[in-house]
Amino acid sequence: MSNRCQRPWIVPALLVVLALAWAYREAIATVPAREWTLPHLPVPVAREPALITSAGQGVEVHALAHLADTLHIDGDVRPHAEARDVSPYRSVLLAVGYSPAGLAAAGRNWEAEVRRAQEIARFAHRSGVPLILVFFGGPRRADARSTALLDLLLPYARYVIARADGDQDRRIASLARRHDVPYTRVRTFEAAKIPLNSVYR
Repeated sequence: MSNRCQRPWIVPALLVVLALAWAYREAIATVPAREWTLPHLPVPVAREPALITSAGQGVEVHALAHLADTLHIDGDVRPHAEARDVSPYRSVLLAVGYSPAGLAAAGRNWEAEVRRAQEIARFAHRSGVPLILVFFGGPRRADARSTALLDLLLPYARYVIARADGDQDRRIASLARRHDVPYTRVRTFEAAKIPLNSVYR
């Protein structure tokens, strides 16, 4: 007598297993879109006071400071802060955006600004101070230097909030996924209030 006659349940069981495997494969294929585009953080990851500073000397640091003030986040705005200035703070809000005019006004060159931003990120990471990257630029900051700053700093971040379009969004989402950093994309400046508030409350 053949095994097929002795075990009639084998073929249906195999079909069920294959169906479950296919369903699992489809499910995990869609996870990144949900996992890496959070509307906001489920639990706070940082504490006040916050050091609010810039990477690239764009005007975004002042927009971020205004947003933090609106949300009553306790902190100080220091666009030219150095790594040694992080110590008194319990979190760092870093506004990313390259501005040649901003660098000139600050009396800095590009290389010095990159070094300053990286040293802040590294110091915060070593000290256990959460670093939150905020990118408000959108198409206006779709330049190679702003992109280079994002690439450099994102691995140190605890959370990323960005107003990004098209290729920018895909790039940031890919970096966030690679470095296991939660990422929220916002469509407008005002929409950043909810995810920024979720960092602290």
